[in-house]
Amino acid sequence: MGGQQSDASGPRLVLPPDFEGVVGAEAELRGWYGSAHVLAPDGKRYPVSFMEPTRLLEDAEREFARGSSVVHEYGVLFVPVVRREQMERAVQQAWAEGHFNGLRPLDEG
Repeated sequence: MGGQQSDASGPRLVLPPDFEGVVGAEAELRGWYGSAHVLAPDGKRYPVSFMEPTRLLEDAEREFARGSSVVHEYGVLFVPVVRREQMERAVQQAWAEGHFNGLRPLDEG
């Protein structure tokens, strides 16, 4: 599977300004963050969420207990810890591996 084409600057993770404070600390404690997007070199913006594996397991167990037969998440990148540096590395790797090829840009309603 080929990666997406990008220029030298590559994709950029965009977080709200308040992520550096309480919001980021709370995201790390929860093991999940869902208010980010990736700005592609061509200007398109892609939705992205981040989740730790333990949070995925908790969510899956809860859904299965409710009778669900499947758990799926659109645009989620799984990271060891929900911290800015982990999230930025995940975006770069996911871009190189073509993850965003299957996502609809935010600007294309």
